[in-house]
Amino acid sequence: TVAVGHSALTALTDGQYNTAVGFSALATNVSGDKITALGYQAGANYNPTANYGNSVFVGHQAGLNVSTSRKSTIVGDLAVGSGVMTGHENTIFGHVAGYDMTSCTHNTVVGNESGANLTSGSSNVALGSQSLISDLLGTGSTALGYAALNKQVNATSGDDYRTHNTGVGGYAGYYNVTGIGNTYIGYEAGFGTDGNSNSHNTAVGMDALRGITDGTRNVAVGSGCASLVQDGDDNTLIGYDAGNVITNGLQNTII
Repeated sequence: TVAVGHSALTALTDGQYNTAVGFSALATNVSGDKITALGYQAGANYNPTANYGNSVFVGHQAGLNVSTSRKSTIVGDLAVGSGVMTGHENTIFGHVAGYDMTSCTHNTVVGNESGANLTSGSSNVALGSQSLISDLLGTGSTALGYAALNKQVNATSGDDYRTHNTGVGGYAGYYNVTGIGNTYIGYEAGFGTDGNSNSHNTAVGMDALRGITDGTRNVAVGSGCASLVQDGDDNTLIGYDAGNVITNGLQNTII
């Protein structure tokens, strides 16, 4: 065990294989093992069950209030800087990334402010600055790209928080709030309209289904495809700019 800095590992009694470098790094750890904390107050309030730990904290107040989480990696200034994390096996990289996480488990969050408001959401992947930044309890979503799934917010319990949305590309699925089961791939695919939600849509291509509001079960494949569809349902549109004049149509097939 190595401790460097004022109050680093000051409470340690029988924990093993720990490294703490920085003011108050791992200051409250008593019996946790195999923990690395580098930075001012990194993991300062971390105190896992005896013989557990296996976590990494790197950065100014990284994992400041993390409590009993195991096998978590937290890197970045104020990453998980507020939440009293008890959830396990999270990987967090970036300034303020995962800031409010508490009982979250099995999340991978990478990027400035990505996943910052998640509290108990699980099995999410957010990669890109401000991706999945608003969600609280959502589960099983994948957001890859700047501000992907940015406005998604699921704040209810039970099956309702199993969002299972996929947004790949800058601003993909940006405005969808409570909709579930969408797949949006491409720059601004499924971008949407402020305050609206939609579910079970598939859009592949830049600006595909860009104007969607509350339409459901639409399939749009191609750049600009169905870009004006708002509340239309059950449309299948394939090709460059296919169906780009449809707004509220139902059950159209255009190839």
